[in-house]
Amino acid sequence: MSVETQDASLHYRSLLSVRRRRALGLGLMLVFGLAVRLLTANFIAAHFNDSAWFQYGSYAVFDRQAQAVLDGKQSSFRISDSSRTDLIQYPPGYPFWMALAYRISGSRTPLVIQHIQLVLDTLAIFIVVGIVYVGFWLVLALLFSLLLQRTVTAALASLALWLFLAVFAPLIAQIVAVSIVPDPSTPEELARQTDIAALISRVSPTTLYQETVQVVLNPAARILGAALAEQTQGILLTPLALSQSLLIILPQFTTLIALVAVCFGLCYIKFMRAEIRA
Repeated sequence: MSVETQDASLHYRSLLSVRRRRALGLGLMLVFGLAVRLLTANFIAAHFNDSAWFQYGSYAVFDRQAQAVLDGKQSSFRISDSSRTDLIQYPPGYPFWMALAYRISGSRTPLVIQHIQLVLDTLAIFIVVGIVYVGFWLVLALLFSLLLQRTVTAALASLALWLFLAVFAPLIAQIVAVSIVPDPSTPEELARQTDIAALISRVSPTTLYQETVQVVLNPAARILGAALAEQTQGILLTPLALSQSLLIILPQFTTLIALVAVCFGLCYIKFMRAEIRA
C-alpha cells in the first residue's frame, strides 16, 4: 500500500470518527430534550389541578391583556405601570399573538384562538408525518446503496420498489380481496372485501401515510375503511379533538417510525461491518 493510500485511509477514518462523535452528540441532545419534555408533561399532568403551580383563569388574563393591547391601553411587551408586579408572571408574547389574531379575524372571541391553534397543531403533525415518510424512502435508498455498492443500480432498485409499493400494491390488494370475496351481495360482505383490501395495502408505507394524512386533515374522520350502519349508530358528527384523531392513526404512525428505525439499523450494521473489513 502506497503512502498516499495510507494517508487517504487515515484521513477517511478521522472524518468518520468526527462525524460519529457529532452524530452521537446530536443524538444525546435529542434524547435529553425528549426526556425533559416527557418529564415536563408528566409533571404538568400530575399538578395541573393544583392551584399552587397553575393558576386558574390564565386564558382570561391573556384575553384581557390582548383586548387592552387592541384598545391601546397596554403595551405588547412593556409594563407601563410599575405597581402591576402581578403581570410579570405572564409572558408578553401570547397576548400579542392573541391581539394579532383578533385584529386579523375581526372577532374577539376565544373560538378564533381555538381554530387557529387547531390549524397550527394539525399542520405541525402533518409536517412531522411527512418528515417520517420521506425519511423512510431516504433511509431505504441509503440501504440499497450500501447493499448494491453501485449508484445506478441502487437508484433503479429504490425506484422500482417505490413504484411497486405506491402503485401496484393497492392494485394487488384489491385483486386478492376480490378473489376472497368475489361477489359481495350484502353490506357485510362488501365491508369484509374492503377491509381485506385495506389490510393488504397497508404493507405499503404510502398507504399508511395516506391514511394518516386523511385522519389528521379531516377531523370528522372516525373510521378507516368501510363501516356498517349499525357500527355508525350513536356516533356524533361533531369534529374530533386532535388527541382523538391521533389515537386513530397511532398504529399507522408507529409503523412508519418502526420502518425508518429498522432500515436505519440495517444501514448502520452494514456500514460498520464494511468499515471493520476495511
